Formats: sequence, structure tokens, C-alpha cells
Amino acid sequence: MSQDRVVEELARLAFSDLREVASFGPSGVELKESEELSADVAASVAEAVETPQGESGSTVRVKLWDKLRALELLGKHLGMFVERGEHQHRHEIEIIEVVRAKPRRRK
Repeated sequence: MSQDRVVEELARLAFSDLREVASFGPSGVELKESEELSADVAASVAEAVETPQGESGSTVRVKLWDKLRALELLGKHLGMFVERGEHQHRHEIEIIEVVRAKPRRRK
């Protein structure tokens, strides 16, 4: 496993689009056949479950991996976000260094 491979996998999840798995609208939801999905799209599917509903048919649920979390991890990896505590800590250190650098006046 390499860092690049992990970033590629996160990107697959972060930029996934439900419309590549199913079409939906006022007339209902229609899933695409799994064989029709590209490897990138298939990787974005966390779960696909069909639950029998007796004689009325069944319900199908498709869940994608957490897109927001994948975007967050990618952003952190790329240095796009600074943790609040990390930012405040650096600022405090800079202030302390500036205060120490000023010479004291004697009366």
C-alpha cells in the first residue's frame, strides 16, 4: 500500500455521484446493473441490500461511502485545512517570540 494508492481510493469516494449508480425521479428509482458500473463507481458503493416485502415485491437500498469524510481526509492530506488548536498554538508561539525579541528599557 502506498500513499498515492490511498489518495486515489479516497478520491474515488470523494467524487462519487449517486447518478452513476441509479437514476431517480418522480417515476421512481432504477438501479443500474452492477456489471455496467465502472470500477470507480463500484468502489463508491458501501452496501446494496434487497429486502423481500412479501407478495408486494421487495425494497432495495444502496448506500455509498461517506463522501464528506473522504473529502475531509483528502483536504487534510493536501494541507487545505488547519486544525483550530494547531492554528492557535502556532499563533501563540509567534506572539511569545515577538515579545521576547523586544529589548527592555532601563530607567
